[in-house]
Amino acid sequence: MNMLFAWLVSAAILWGMAEILHGITVANFTTALWVIALFGVMNATIRPIITFFTLPLNFLTLGLFSLVINAALFGLGAYFITGFSVASVWDALLGSVLLSLTTAILLGSGKRKQAWQ
Repeated sequence: MNMLFAWLVSAAILWGMAEILHGITVANFTTALWVIALFGVMNATIRPIITFFTLPLNFLTLGLFSLVINAALFGLGAYFITGFSVASVWDALLGSVLLSLTTAILLGSGKRKQAWQ
């Protein structure tokens, strides 16, 4: 249930963000659901590999290169899903940061269970 709720909230955030930002377009809410599902798959499979190989660069930039990785995955999602487009690299960077922040604020504010209880 929590995963379904997080999926719906993230899709709603993306859809609302596309209405506000001019460089990001989402055709409809179903497309937003597919985009968020693809982001989940990419973050579970591709992101750890990219992060491993760019670890020295990430270390030198004190973690700021992670923003570039997020923007690249955001743009890659626009490449694979029809009905979702990103106009520029800067829009991908802004979209990925805003999606991460709003999702963390809305979904990360819940009470966490302790692992030992």
